Amino acid sequence: EWVDYGLTMREPMAFALFTYIEGTWPQAFPQSNYLEVVLKALQGDERSVKAAVDNLAGAHNLAYSHIHQVHTLRGWRAPQVGMAARAQILEGKDPWDGPAVMLSREFMDFTITDKIQDRLDFLGLNYYGKE
Repeated sequence: EWVDYGLTMREPMAFALFTYIEGTWPQAFPQSNYLEVVLKALQGDERSVKAAVDNLAGAHNLAYSHIHQVHTLRGWRAPQVGMAARAQILEGKDPWDGPAVMLSREFMDFTITDKIQDRLDFLGLNYYGKE
């Protein structure tokens, strides 16, 4: 009853990418080359970034529903439940970086918000500038 705004997660796309594509975060599966990175990102198995994003979206949707349900049952005012997304400008250093930049944009540019848009009261943005 004391919280008006709550985040279910912060930068879920960064978590998915750094874990399942770059292999730099816990439970990571490091990739050996760019082709392997692209193939792993597009696969539907439980170790892929696509599966991770689907699971993160599902977790947000469950938390959103539960939080709203608890507030309703207790007679509290309606909460505002959202998440914080990472926003940045991505550019390659040379023409060979084009495919990697396109893949990064594909996943970073609000992929998860498309999956949770019906259960999102607000969206926070963490902006890091141009990379």
